[in-house]
Amino acid sequence: MDSLIKTTTCMELFATVFDYEKTGADGYIGGIIDMKREMKVIDWTHVIAGIFILVSLALGTLAHPYWYFFTAFVGLNLFQFGFTGFCLVGLALKKLGVPE
Repeated sequence: MDSLIKTTTCMELFATVFDYEKTGADGYIGGIIDMKREMKVIDWTHVIAGIFILVSLALGTLAHPYWYFFTAFVGLNLFQFGFTGFCLVGLALKKLGVPE
């Protein structure tokens, strides 16, 4: 556990947790995960949606069941994005200068 705390980069952390060999200069861990890849709007949209879903599920369990409606709202937005390509979070991220 001591070696896990001393890791400083995402590549080293993943290599320690998943017991892969240390990554090379190319940034790949075990030939699978590219840790030097630039995150784009769609990546950040997935991250934000995932956080919203996890937080609303926790709040629905711990605080009040009405929070599950927020989970459904996020899911419906992901569903409609698949058909229309329209996403308010994506528009906001583009305005903030996140690369496409």
